[in-house]
Amino acid sequence: MDYYGLTLPEVIGHNDDELGLNVHPENFQESEMQLLEDGVPVKERGKTRSRGRIREIMILKAPVYYTRNL
Repeated sequence: MDYYGLTLPEVIGHNDDELGLNVHPENFQESEMQLLEDGVPVKERGKTRSRGRIREIMILKAPVYYTRNL
């Protein structure tokens, strides 16, 4: 949140696309769908908006599985 200059109330309930952080959100949406369908981790480069500037970022996405032991 500090990196983007956002507060917790601004972030809660929103994803990065809704917050307008991604320069090309369609690229990230495609990789997210691939991850959900295949379960294969994704690594890619992208651009984000932070405090009025466009910055290069590396995106790493992997499935997280939660098992509840009873």
